[in-house]
Amino acid sequence: MSCNIASWKTKKLKNLVIPLKFLYIRERTDWHPSQPKIINIETYEISIDCGCGQEIKGILKNGYNT
Repeated sequence: MSCNIASWKTKKLKNLVIPLKFLYIRERTDWHPSQPKIINIETYEISIDCGCGQEIKGILKNGYNT
């Protein structure tokens, strides 16, 4: 049985909360993801590019990053 995993796609994580400041806490800025891009200003939906084709999509809690 092979254990080689080339890729996967996570469909959806429910109720996961990540404070934005924790994505940028490391001293090495080359490890930081891009700054959030607003997808829908009315619903506070954002997208963060993490490099290598990976992204995080979510909604800002209470309309601002905490």
